[in-house]
Amino acid sequence: MATNTLKSEYPELTPVNEKTLPEYVLAKANYHAAQGKDYWLVDGQTDEKRYFNKFDEETRKIASAFYKLGLRKGDIVLFMTRDLCKLYLLLTGVWRANATMGASYPEDDAETILWRMKEYQSKLIVCEEDAVGLCKGVADKLEWDVKIITVNRSNSPSTTSLQQFLEEDDGADCPEIIVTADDPAIILCTSGTTGMPKGAVHSHGSFLCQIRTLERGPFTSDKPNLFATKATHASGTTLGLVIMATGRTSVVVSNLTLDSIISAAVKYKPGFIFAFPAFLVAMVNTQVQGHDFSSIEKIFTAGAVITPVIKEQLHKLPNLKDFVIAFGLTEMLTCTSSTLERDGGKDIGGISDLPNFSVGKPYPGTLLQIRNPDTLEILGPDQRGEICVKAPGLFRSYLNKPEETVKAFVDGFFRTGDIGYYDANGFVYVVDRLKEIFKYYNNHISPSELENVIGKHPRVKEVCVVGVPDVGGHVPRAFVTVHQSSDAKKDVEEEIKEYANAKLASYKHLRGGVYIVDELPRGKTGKISRLLVEKLPVP
Repeated sequence: MATNTLKSEYPELTPVNEKTLPEYVLAKANYHAAQGKDYWLVDGQTDEKRYFNKFDEETRKIASAFYKLGLRKGDIVLFMTRDLCKLYLLLTGVWRANATMGASYPEDDAETILWRMKEYQSKLIVCEEDAVGLCKGVADKLEWDVKIITVNRSNSPSTTSLQQFLEEDDGADCPEIIVTADDPAIILCTSGTTGMPKGAVHSHGSFLCQIRTLERGPFTSDKPNLFATKATHASGTTLGLVIMATGRTSVVVSNLTLDSIISAAVKYKPGFIFAFPAFLVAMVNTQVQGHDFSSIEKIFTAGAVITPVIKEQLHKLPNLKDFVIAFGLTEMLTCTSSTLERDGGKDIGGISDLPNFSVGKPYPGTLLQIRNPDTLEILGPDQRGEICVKAPGLFRSYLNKPEETVKAFVDGFFRTGDIGYYDANGFVYVVDRLKEIFKYYNNHISPSELENVIGKHPRVKEVCVVGVPDVGGHVPRAFVTVHQSSDAKKDVEEEIKEYANAKLASYKHLRGGVYIVDELPRGKTGKISRLLVEKLPVP
């Protein structure tokens, strides 16, 4: 740490012969098929399965069908599906056709989809049956012809489907793979906290690096691995392929609800589960209803600050051995993690003595710096600043935004927009988003810091703090959900406010008030949306 740059303590990735995504995943699928392994993925709701020995044939058919539709290298297929069971066939099929995948959330409105289609210059949309009408309306506003492809068979005569590709195409027109490691493979949507979301372009090389890095995750081999994520998220586009590449089995939940996650966990008895913290806590708390989660030994989560209270709740799982936290972004899927390699790397678990609020240490191949967000000076241990990372798995650019791409980097390090620090032992902490910190009489206030304090009150389930305009700049206001109580709402709100103020510096006091709500609004990623919370009405 002589240069105040953290370097990953994990071993570097060893080189492989396959340089592109389709070459790599095909080689892995064929290898595991030759070893006699059966299926690698099952839909936790429909029981539909994907098999190692069919992966090559199925993706060949999809590539052939797309090629017949005119898909070529340089083209982008917009996908807005929820179906994780067919997602990885779609991804690999398009990559085998030498084209690029471009995400759009299934929840996107017509304006956003139209904007993305123009950005991508796309002539092909893959969507669910219930989005056909919406996509047709978008297609009618474009100056070029658009083909709409549903995931499963559609009742619409003007569309075709991935299911038809699998059943009817012979795969004969699947082209030779000519893309290289530097060619674009997938474009993922950033959160879009200001204006339209940017498209983060990942090359075959960068995305393959992320998949290979994630293969070191804390997955289980003797039990399936359950993923509760969305098909258009970074985690959704990678984790299924990671599990397939390692020869394990995954259970996916395409219709992402608490009930569907619980049902899949009870039915398939996974040893590992990945989900966002809110889903995990809610699931664990249903054990009092008789649900059996005794099979779960390992948890992997990301996307929110993990407080001691959340940790305590998750450890109510009777056989939980490892709890792993990660910090990542759309532009860099995994920057840090609390994974721990044991038995010479044969077993991956979690750091048992991980400090509270830490997101672990830099992931394999990752360099991390903390920089002053104004001067860009590199800071040392225990100094708060903007987290900047450099790794082979970093995205390559923002689509059609060269100036914003340049601004996002400093000396080859990506500016994450997150405020954080690392301690003397190299553990990293994420404090807040740079854009979410506000000032009161020139004093900086971090919403996440206040949320950590408020979240320790025994009545509080979830909390979100926002800044409210005031003569001194902005003052903090907290919206909370609470455990059931017979006490008057106003009394509980005042109790929580007094509890927090007693633990906070005067300028951080909750001058904007505390308000109890039935639920906190979430964005398309499933996380609590501060932008939506700001719009909540107050009495």
